[in-house]
Amino acid sequence: MKFSLIRTVLIVLVAAMLLVKLVPVQGQKASSHVVISQLFAGGGNTGAPYHSDYVELLNTGNVAQDLTGWSIQYMCGTSLTCQWMVAAVLPSISLAPGQYFLIQEFTGTNGTNLPTPDFVGTFNFATTAGTVMLANNSTQGGGAGIIDSIGYGSPTSYPYIHPEGTPLGPLSATTAALRKINGCQDTDDNATDFTLGTPGPRNSVSAFNMCSLPPNPYHIGIYNGGEFYLSSDNQTVLQHNWFGPGAPWTIVTGDWNGNGVDSIGIVNNNEFYIANDNATPAQHAWFGPGAPWTMIWGDWDGDGVSSVGIVNNNEFYLSNDNTNVAQHLYFGPGGSWLPLVGDWDGNGTTTVGIVNNNQFNLSNDNSTVASHFYFGPGGNWKPIISDWDGNGSDTIGIYLNNEFKLSNNNATVASHFYFGPGGSWKPIVGRWGNGSGAVPSQHTQPKPLAPTFVPKK
Repeated sequence: MKFSLIRTVLIVLVAAMLLVKLVPVQGQKASSHVVISQLFAGGGNTGAPYHSDYVELLNTGNVAQDLTGWSIQYMCGTSLTCQWMVAAVLPSISLAPGQYFLIQEFTGTNGTNLPTPDFVGTFNFATTAGTVMLANNSTQGGGAGIIDSIGYGSPTSYPYIHPEGTPLGPLSATTAALRKINGCQDTDDNATDFTLGTPGPRNSVSAFNMCSLPPNPYHIGIYNGGEFYLSSDNQTVLQHNWFGPGAPWTIVTGDWNGNGVDSIGIVNNNEFYIANDNATPAQHAWFGPGAPWTMIWGDWDGDGVSSVGIVNNNEFYLSNDNTNVAQHLYFGPGGSWLPLVGDWDGNGTTTVGIVNNNQFNLSNDNSTVASHFYFGPGGNWKPIISDWDGNGSDTIGIYLNNEFKLSNNNATVASHFYFGPGGSWKPIVGRWGNGSGAVPSQHTQPKPLAPTFVPKK
């Protein structure tokens, strides 16, 4: 995550066809750290994942913000006669630092329910072109209270939309405007700050996203049996400890409690233990039938918490609670194509990908290929996936023994280093510290720490 920038907009009057309207452009505007973090206008359309339009807000600052009486406003992008229309006036609410706020609008036929919205309206946004604005009042056009805006559409609509900087392309039934770094990036340019990707709405009870903290990239660790070393800079050891009995148990990592810091878990066939402090088991469970199914881990629903999935060949089952199946899907041809998982578009939700030697296919919706590329020499070099630069999107790395090459753009090598002795020591990755959670203490003279294992009944 990055420090958010305070944005400003100058309010100018534009007369067209005898109609006067307030148009936000870059310049002076009301001061606030609340931004529009996602916009979805395809709710209920054919192929839509959700049956409602929505606007997602995020408090990127470090103090709470009162949203009472604030409004979401919309202007169409089809002609100069379009005027601002108030789509929602918010109730009495204080938005904490890092907290999201989900506003549901028009509801159609197709798609599933949104996560529980924090406010419900009925306004129908166009997918082709328009401008959505956040104001700290309910006055039509926002007056001097314009907080944030996003303009989207094709070049033919540019005379009629009013973005910050360069507009974003059109939305669709399957794509939303996603502010980068999980909603934190804010350079006053819509085309720079947003990407088009799979909708991943978050509400006020989703995991907090503290934008005012420094970037918190993932780093390398290594394990051998139940012993592990974690690094916070890919060079020095942050923590050295033990968890579990070792083989045949293998170590996995994830953010099990949504506090922004990854910790250790162990897996054997279809049984697993996870710990929030790298020492004490917080959960012990089973999922799936075991071999030949193997476990994978990710934040499948974008709530900030890692949970289990299983894969066999090209078939996947994903769970949001480590108990029940939330998604069942097929992706890729299987065979020599092996599964990958990551948040490829930075929308906060983990999706699948596949790799064959040095060829990668990544999906943002668990269905279609969003990115196809080659990276590395293949052969004995193996892929390793994470958010290496802390920008919110996972990218590719490769390793051979104790040598690592990491990319921030799936094309060029951004970091090349060696860590650990290699051999029987295998890599793990995680956000070990420098986030919203505490860094586990380093053990200078560690002793084995193992959970109490309970036989399966």
